[in-house]
Amino acid sequence: MKRSASTITREVAKNKDPITGLYSGIVAEEKSKSSQKNAERKLEVITTIASKAYYTILEELQTRTNPEQIAAIISGELGEPISHQAIYNYIRKDKANGGKLYLYLRRKGQRYRYCKKEVKVLINSNKSIEVRLLKLAMLQSFGNWEMDTIVGKYQKFFLLTLVEIRTKYTLISKIVNKEAVTVKAEINKIKAETGIIIKTMTSDNSGEFAEHASISNTYRFD
Repeated sequence: MKRSASTITREVAKNKDPITGLYSGIVAEEKSKSSQKNAERKLEVITTIASKAYYTILEELQTRTNPEQIAAIISGELGEPISHQAIYNYIRKDKANGGKLYLYLRRKGQRYRYCKKEVKVLINSNKSIEVRLLKLAMLQSFGNWEMDTIVGKYQKFFLLTLVEIRTKYTLISKIVNKEAVTVKAEINKIKAETGIIIKTMTSDNSGEFAEHASISNTYRFD
């Protein structure tokens, strides 16, 4: 059995049949079930935190903040140690009881489906960044821009940056999200308000720059 003699001795002594005085597996099982039923259950962590932290969790969920980010906010800003798993467990229990908290999750509690092939956003007429950078390296005139996006803490704000490669002149604009249509609209706004010269504009092949071909056609740059 690969158990020490003392362990077996205690097991036999503890689970003897009161009538026969011999060890009984049935008695052992009944005692085990009774012990589990009467055991004091550890309180859920989420029920022990301060009310301010609890309501912060509910508020953040409604703004589509994920449990990992919420746990960081609660622990860092409110000093209440809690794990993201504790929040997920609370949401699952709430769902089992007919609650709707799971609807605030970005995937509504559904598991990710892992694909063998990576799904990429198709960018119309995108060019190799090596080719574009090589071309830009030969250009010495003003008006060759490099655009990129910056994501803020907890993905609560986003910045669009335009850097003129020759002079390093930089334009920074706050945008509401990283969607391609948002980036395109902001570039149109910057162009209209500043009147900057745009001869070329280069970026990586991220999804937020999927409208690059449309923008280049509008302003007739490469």
